[in-house]
Order: sequence, then structure tokens, then C-alpha cells
Amino acid sequence: MSDATKDCALGQEQSGNQVTSVPEPTVTVANAGASRHVAGRWSTLSVNGLNKTSQDAEEMSVVTVGTTSKLQYGRRLWVPAGSKRQSWLAIQIPESAETSMSNGSQVPEMYTELTTMQLKETGDGEEFKSNAVGMPKGKRRLLLSSEAYRTGTLISPRKNSLQAEYDAGVIMRTLYEISDSQRAGAQDLGMVDLNRGFIPPTPRPLDALDQLVIANDAVLDDTVGVRRIRSWLNRGGRLWVMVDQISASSARKLLGDAMCYSVVDDVELNDYEICVRAQHSSAKDEFTEMSFDNSVSMRRVIVDGGEIVCEVDGWPAAFWKSVGQGEILFTTLNARGWLTEAKISPPLQSLAGRFFVTKLEPPQYGEAVSEVLDGEIGYRIPSRRLVASVLFLQAILVVFGGGWLLWKKQLQRLAVLVPISSVVAMGILVSVGKQNTAQVPSTIATGQIVRTTPDSATAGVTSVSAIYSQEQRPLPLSSNGDGTTELLGENQGRSERIVWNDAGGADWYFVDQPPGVVQHVNSEAVVEIEQPWNAIGRFTPEGFEVSVKGLNAGICEDAFIGGFGTVDLSLVKAEENENVFRGNGLLADGRFISSTVLSERQQMRQGFLQELSGRGVDFFTREPSLITWAKPLDIGVRFGEGYEHVGWSLVSMPLRFEKTKQGTAFRVPATFVRQGPLLTDSGSQFFNPSTGEWLDELVKPGQVGVRCVVPQSVMPCDLSVATIELDIKAPGRTVSLKGFSDGEFRTLKQWESPLGVVEYSIDAPGFLSLDEAGGLRLLIDVSESDEVENSGDETNDAKVKRDEVVRNLWGIETLNVSLEGVSK
Repeated sequence: MSDATKDCALGQEQSGNQVTSVPEPTVTVANAGASRHVAGRWSTLSVNGLNKTSQDAEEMSVVTVGTTSKLQYGRRLWVPAGSKRQSWLAIQIPESAETSMSNGSQVPEMYTELTTMQLKETGDGEEFKSNAVGMPKGKRRLLLSSEAYRTGTLISPRKNSLQAEYDAGVIMRTLYEISDSQRAGAQDLGMVDLNRGFIPPTPRPLDALDQLVIANDAVLDDTVGVRRIRSWLNRGGRLWVMVDQISASSARKLLGDAMCYSVVDDVELNDYEICVRAQHSSAKDEFTEMSFDNSVSMRRVIVDGGEIVCEVDGWPAAFWKSVGQGEILFTTLNARGWLTEAKISPPLQSLAGRFFVTKLEPPQYGEAVSEVLDGEIGYRIPSRRLVASVLFLQAILVVFGGGWLLWKKQLQRLAVLVPISSVVAMGILVSVGKQNTAQVPSTIATGQIVRTTPDSATAGVTSVSAIYSQEQRPLPLSSNGDGTTELLGENQGRSERIVWNDAGGADWYFVDQPPGVVQHVNSEAVVEIEQPWNAIGRFTPEGFEVSVKGLNAGICEDAFIGGFGTVDLSLVKAEENENVFRGNGLLADGRFISSTVLSERQQMRQGFLQELSGRGVDFFTREPSLITWAKPLDIGVRFGEGYEHVGWSLVSMPLRFEKTKQGTAFRVPATFVRQGPLLTDSGSQFFNPSTGEWLDELVKPGQVGVRCVVPQSVMPCDLSVATIELDIKAPGRTVSLKGFSDGEFRTLKQWESPLGVVEYSIDAPGFLSLDEAGGLRLLIDVSESDEVENSGDETNDAKVKRDEVVRNLWGIETLNVSLEGVSK
């Protein structure tokens, strides 16, 4: 769908031979869908045109949001003669908000100012058209929501029937029961009904929502609407798909290649038990008995690739699927079947706690990318060979000149030769630098962060373009409907205008590119790709290898496997197949390229990745991903003609793992061996499994219990070797490595005063047995320091003396465990 257009013959009123005057075409702006907006997010307004004349008209409506913004949002609307038409206008709500006390309320209302204008073009430029009250501008307030989250629904049936209306009512009552249990007295403005399945074709019409519930097929027949849902989902939204209410074909339209279930049949249930699966290795499954006089429907499905969290009689009742930065909750049990005596059941409460939360805003990389691009545009650094040649010639001149002066017995003149030669060399380099700068052509350098989802033909792209021109020129910036653009900087203090078109794209007006200045444009988009980009990993007797599908591996450079809280693994292309990468050794902390000598481009990449690995950036995820450098994607942003284009993209592709065949040997690098606490109460108090970091500068002795999880793709298996690399500093202490055998931990190896990396390989079968959840159990025991041990016997006086001793500190830097074995 595009615009919702309604044509109706309005004509002209006639009385005898007189014709009443017909008012000029008008355009008004109003809320669309949600009556409240969210600060800092995009929202959608409706633009309504009315043309009672006998001539077609094209009207321009322009708005500004907030009291200080110089950014205008415009919509050029064509309205046929004798018609009225409705269209849409995307705006971004400012982060700051005004407050006022509403009548009869003790809670202040949050709002932002909306200024509306209707313009017409003349030979002298634009002029204001008076509005309905004869004023050139109109002002109103847009009310803002202070709720912790906002939920939208696509539930209303396309065709009314008693059964459809009843089902929709049951679903809404269930949702409100959940909402009431979650909000705990906070502001409740109700859920946003998305107008019987219509989603405006603006770039981010769902940005104000944190969750979306789909329980009918209507919107899934709208191609543009499906793309907007996918885009919102990739950016961190949470989607609830009620599988029992929509067809499998409609779900496939939404998920594409990421479709993760197949339908078996539909059943009716009266008495059943909902099993909530344990989410942690130390937890247990929980069961809730349900009983109904009127049977409850359930659609039985087989799940492939989803995280099953609830079951009924062994069939999935609820499961999750991650897509980009967001998640999808699928439920197969009818909404009524989750309630006990019309109240929310414990299983539904557990689902609601994960679903009804504030949407996490996607990470912002614009500033980091801009800094890198600034080093690539506007200057051409003289080559190392040129600089070395100039300095070499200067040195030759000084050496031979000094020798000649020595032969002439005028060595004192060397004090003149050296500074003169240095000034000449410096002059040459400065001249070359200025010449390079003056010769830089008008250039646009683009850097992108690209995130993909397995089996999904979409990619989330954060793009920054650095624009350089030697002369002043207009910048005809435009974008399509798949994303939004933001001009960074003040544009010399002038107002800018974004004018949206029928396809959801935008053209920018009143934007100039100043001479000799680098200007940045930030873009966010979710784009369709020809086929899903998948990285499929497998463990072989030689180690790890990954096949790349969809993305042309021939353009990939400096690839590695990275994740949050694990050691990274460098990759090298297989000689026999360029679409296959093989593990090429672990990377040291802070390094992302295995080359010993880095080129200037690799140094840039290394520094950029170091910045992305910092706290709060959230580029690396907990699950391992293939990360590689490639060419930038076309996201539909245009800058006009006359520029050279250069750029790069940093692609992150989550790994999928291929099951290791039975009886096949394998080697698992430490990158894929996740570490955590033991299943017993003696878990580590020195290790944080969520960050992969260890505590350091410890004083007292301690035991570090670690559980090393074997990847599921090789399970079940028999381990033959476990290689431990422990980077520890424990001067004056004894460090013992213990393995679990015959129901207890036993010492395998001891080190005295270790400083740095120590290694040990466990090959005794008794110490390589796994626990019930597939984990290898290890214990690292660090003794008391020698200073305390030598301070005296355990008498009362000795205890005081021991407490006063200054102990050597100890700490663990890293623990890497790699595994070898055979899959069973």
C-alpha cells in the first residue's frame, strides 16, 4: 500500500445562475494512530488535503517540532479536483519535552510544540497560505507518553464475524491482564490499535512502539507493511506472533528464510500441563496444571532454530527467535489457555517479563565511524617511500658534504650544512603535502556497520558518509523509504527541510556543501539483500572452518571470529575454496588482525575495532560472529553528481553451526568454549561469565571453579584432550590445577610463583568426563602467599603477625580451554 486516497465528487453548489465561491485547497495535519508520541523517537502524522475546486492542486505542508529546532518536515501532496486525500508525514520527536498541569490532574502532562505551515510556490519563491483562522502558522501541542513501554496491536479481524470478534476480545483481555500485572501503577494509556492492519509507508512508522502483537493475517498481505515490521524488528523491537491465529504462509511472508516452524495440526484441549523449561543449568523445569470446561485450541508445530521455553505434552507452546537486535515470541496455545480463572498464569508471567520491556535502542556508531573517515578524506599523505627518499638524500648530502669539508679542513662549516639540508628536506615535504591537499578531488567516503541475521534476507546498516568538496555547491541529499538520514552539524545556521514523497523516500532542501570542509551525513537503514548472508561453522579434525553463503567472500578482508567475553580467532581463506575460511590461531587481547606488520589501512581497522570493543559500545555480542571488512552496501542515499566515491563496510554475521557427524574427530578452539560457574554451590567468585573478565589484585587465597561448556554441535562426544592456557600472576604462591574425577576434584598440575602463561594438557579419560549438561569441570586453587606461610605458627600472637604481613597480590588475566574429541 502507499497513500490511502479517497476520491469523492464535491463539485460546486449552484443556486439559480449564481455559483457560490469555492474555497482554495487546504491541507491539515493531525495525529495518526497513536495519540501520544515518545521523546527521541520517530512518529507519524496524517496529512489531509481537501480540494473543492475544479482544478488539480499540489499543496505543500511543512511542520517544525519543538521550539528550537531548525529542521523542517514537509509533505508535497497532490490532490485531484473535487477530492480529498489522506497521506502521511514522518517526524522525529525531540529528546527534550515541555510539561504542564492539565485540568483536574495532579500529574504534569509532557508535550512538545508542533508548528504547521501551508506554503505555495511563486515566481519570487515560497509564500505562506493562510490557514482556517486566517493565520500563516498554526501551533498545537503533541502529547508525549511517559510509559515505560508502548505496545501496538494488529488484532482486529479483516472481516467481522461473531467468532472473529470473540477471539479478538479474548486476546485483548489477555494482553490487558498482562499489562496490568507489569505496569504496577504507572501511566497506562492503553495499547495502540494499528487501524485494522494498515501501516503507513513512512521509513519508521513503528519506532514509537516497544512491542507489537500480531494475531491476524491482514498486514502480512501488505508488502511495504511487512518491510517496515522487519525493519522495526531488526532495530530492537519485540514481536509477538500468535501462531494459532495466523496461517503459516502469512508467517513465512514476515520471516522469509528465517521461518523457524512448520505446522502439524490443530487440537482441542481441556486438561493439560504447561511446562516452563529451565533457562539455566542450575534451575529446574516448572509445571502448571490447566483445566477448562470449554476446550482451548492449540496449533501443534515442529520448531527448527527457535528457543523453546514452554511446552504442552511435549509440543512447543511458546518459543523465541532472535532477529537482528530484536526478538520474536511465538505462541501456539490460544490466548485463553494461558489464563487461570481469568488471571495471568505463572507461565504467561514468565513470557511477559521478557516481552513487555522497553525497547533497547540500537548501538550508535556514528561518532566512531566519523573519526575514521576524517582520516581518509581531505588529505593525501605522502608515501613512506617518498619521505624515506628525501631523508635518505639529506643524510647522503650531510655524509659526503662532511667528508669533503673534512678533506678541505673546513669541518666548522658542517654547522651550516646540517641545518640548511634539514630546512631544504622539510621544505620539500611541506611542498608535497600542500600539493597533495590542493589536488584532493571532491570525494565522498562512506563507512558502514552491517549486521545480518541468519536465514534473513535483510541487513541492518549504520552508515556515515564524509563529504568533501573544494568549492561551494548545493548538496542534493535524498534517500529511499528503507531508512532515515541525519545531517550532522549546523549547516551554517540555516534551516533545512526534509520533504517526503509517496514511496516514503525523502529529499533534503536548503543544504549546501561548504568548500574545504568535511561534512557528515548519518544514515540508518534496514535493506533487502538478494539472498541471506549466512556463516556456517563446523568443527573438523584440523580445527574450525566456516563457509560463507550469500556474501561474496572474494571481497572479504581481515576476517576473524569475535564475541563478547571470549578470545577472538583469526581466519585465513582456504586455498581450494575462497568461500571457506579456516581458523588461523587465537588473537591476543586488543588485536583483531593476525599480521605481524600492519599496513596503514590495517592499522586504521585495528584502532577502529579496539574502539568498538570498549565498554558501552555493544558491537560484539555474546554469541560468536564472523566479522569481516567488505565493500559498502547501497542503502539508497544519494548526494548528487561530481564526487568520487570510496568506502568500506564492517560486516557482522552471527554463526550457525553444522552438526558434527557421528564418529568424526574434532578440535574446538578456545573461542567456542564458553566458561561459567560450576553447577554446584562452589561456583567461582572471581570470574564474571557475562563479561569474560577476571578479578585481579587479590590478596587472600582462593579457589576458582570453572565449567567449560562443550559446543552443542559436537555433542554427545568423548573428549580425548583438553588443553589449558592460564595467564596468571601469582608471585610467592602455589597454583594448582584440579580436574574432576570419581566424584571429587584432584590435583593435576602445580606451578610455583607463576608469572605469565602456563599450559597443561589433560589426556586422562577419567578427568575428561562431562557433567549432565555437557560441561568440563575444572578448579584452580591459589595458595596463601609465602610471606604469610613463613610468618610463624598458628598461635594467637602468630595470627596477629600474619595479618600484618604485606602479601603478594595475585590475579588471573585469561583462561583459554581448547578441546579435542570424537562425536558420538
